[in-house]
Amino acid sequence: MNYLDVEELINQPYIDRKGVEKLLNISSNEARRVLHEVNIMLDTDGEFRIKRRRLSAPTWKVCELLHIDCEAIREQARRLRKCGQQ
Repeated sequence: MNYLDVEELINQPYIDRKGVEKLLNISSNEARRVLHEVNIMLDTDGEFRIKRRRLSAPTWKVCELLHIDCEAIREQARRLRKCGQQ
């Protein structure tokens, strides 16, 4: 998975289990645990979230929890696009 693929994932407003699996290269159960943890954090902090039938969470909160530097990823993806590599 390259920077362009990762950027596509982090640019979405919400990320689901499959997205977390791809982003972190982890199992389905681990991805479910991460999303559940993020949703519990949002609920305890009193922050708004859209409650869906399918487990998902705001992408920005997942990136914040896991210390993913979104700006660095976007910068590397921009450089790849500029060089014409995809």
